[in-house]
Amino acid sequence: MEGRQYKGLSLPTVLLTGLVLGILGLLEPLGRFWYSFLDLGVDWKWLLALYVASGLAISMLASAASGPLLSLAKLARTRIAMVSYHFAAASALAGVLAVAPWLRHELGALGLWIPYWILFPGLLAVAGFLVVKATKYTVQPFLASLFAYPGGGIWTSRLSTVLFIVLLLAPLVAVKQRRAEAVLRGRPPREGLFTRPSEDAVQNAVLITIDGLRADHLGLYGYTRPTSPRIDSLAAHGVVFENCFSQSNQPELSLASLITSLHPASHGLRDWHGLATPLPDAVETLAECLRDAGLSTSAVFSSPHAKRRWGLLQGYDRGKDFSFGYLSLLPVRYALKLGLLPQPDRTPVLGLARATTLATAAVREIDRLAGKPFFLHVHFADARHPYYPPEPFASEFRTAGAAMGNPVDLWDRNWAVLRSLPEAAADLSKADLLRFVDLYDGCIRFIDSAIGEILDALEEKGIARQTMIVIAGTYGNEFMEHGNMFCKSQRLHDETLHVPLIIFDPRRESPKRVKHVVRLLDLTPFLLDVFEQPTHGPFQGSPIGFAHRRESGLWGAFSQSYEWISFRTRTHRFSRSLKGGEKVCLRVSEAPSSRLEPIPLEDETCHRIEEVLLETLTNSCIPPLGRPGSAPVKPVEEPLD
Repeated sequence: MEGRQYKGLSLPTVLLTGLVLGILGLLEPLGRFWYSFLDLGVDWKWLLALYVASGLAISMLASAASGPLLSLAKLARTRIAMVSYHFAAASALAGVLAVAPWLRHELGALGLWIPYWILFPGLLAVAGFLVVKATKYTVQPFLASLFAYPGGGIWTSRLSTVLFIVLLLAPLVAVKQRRAEAVLRGRPPREGLFTRPSEDAVQNAVLITIDGLRADHLGLYGYTRPTSPRIDSLAAHGVVFENCFSQSNQPELSLASLITSLHPASHGLRDWHGLATPLPDAVETLAECLRDAGLSTSAVFSSPHAKRRWGLLQGYDRGKDFSFGYLSLLPVRYALKLGLLPQPDRTPVLGLARATTLATAAVREIDRLAGKPFFLHVHFADARHPYYPPEPFASEFRTAGAAMGNPVDLWDRNWAVLRSLPEAAADLSKADLLRFVDLYDGCIRFIDSAIGEILDALEEKGIARQTMIVIAGTYGNEFMEHGNMFCKSQRLHDETLHVPLIIFDPRRESPKRVKHVVRLLDLTPFLLDVFEQPTHGPFQGSPIGFAHRRESGLWGAFSQSYEWISFRTRTHRFSRSLKGGEKVCLRVSEAPSSRLEPIPLEDETCHRIEEVLLETLTNSCIPPLGRPGSAPVKPVEEPLD
């Protein structure tokens, strides 16, 4: 029996083909991001809409091209034949769009750079030939066996069943994202611990952490350049800690220590030469503990290690990590090329969200959270290399004799030298080094302006006097003080470990500068004290105090990289290699520069510090869920004079 005669494609055929292609397109993100689906950084509803819209667009394009040709071609114009040819044409077009970028990349690796205006017509010609020649013998028999009556009509019930199976991909995406979010959210709040809202002056907390920020490049620590006017202004009304030290010069180790109050050997997060482990779920974070107090927890992060799979977002009700993983999806890549989507504001090379993007997101969170107790953690990464501050910050600081030109040219010219430091220290020109420092200071000024936006938002909402604000660097950068750059060296120096710490407490009326040694891992116990929370976890930090400290025994900061350990007191630093046993003992000089100068290892103080160093390492290597690791000798606080 002959089927109905058709002069063209029906709209339901085009829409149905587009829907099937769009849903099947979800296999791309599911396949590529299966174990870290949330690294896409997009909501599942947006993802579903993107792929369905892409499938419909491809189907429409295929219809515009193949419809007239099919109407004129000599083929049996049954419904199943028309559907088969259109489905083949649409699938071929989708295949060309998917294969073209990959093929161009592979040909480029062989030295054959073919422009798209040549590549696309060639692939489309091949695809069109295969559609015309192969559909009758492949696609049409396959679809006919599934959906067609002998006469060529469509078997609706079978089509509905297959379409239903295809549509199950959509809830799979939704369920996977919801389950992943539930795991990353950490444990539920403990009952009976809510202390907010209350009559206390402090109802909220904003923690601002900054990768790569060393203390001596801020005005409040004596730097002559105006890199930090907004931070300096806040510090003039708060508490400044002059001797705060990070627990590592490696970004992932330091940030994990801050939010868990555990030394790097205890919290378990690692990223070293391909050996990577995330933060264990069982380790409690600052966000989980503050949620116990009744605070809504939110994070706005920019860092390679702030992706959800690393576990650093554990405990936040809402976490914006700006992973930009969605930019690698095929529909997004084409939308960016066509100008249908804006390019996000991110740094070159590392592709991290810039400070302005984070500030905008943080202000939105403040607007959303205002009116209820909250904890907001904002983490900036603009002060880590490479230094690419936008204008006018890239040109704000100019040192006489520094190299000229834009940052991109500078980095392109020096990457080979920077990779081979310290062996190639002599090859790094002084002009380039000065330019790096200028750009670094420009990055700090850029971050400072973004922090100003956050502080202004708190004022505009009328909650600044109810909010404790903490600003801390997580590690610093070297600029050839010890023959190396940035935080690449595994050796532990003050340039990478001495970080700024400023606390604005609305309950305090007068500013203060604290000289005793404090550690970043002391911040979590301090904030739990502020919100009247018990410490359930095996924290290795102790609450930061504003009072003068009478030091009983040796009090200092233990720090660790993947190859070195060190212990820093007010007057000494003792470092030791974990591999070869090399030791270095330094003492703070009495000169105005207060630099560390080497002293003999036989010095009695060096021996005492080494004993404390090894004891701390032993205690911190005990699994945190086994028994609490003990910190060095606890300080004794005395009342203010």
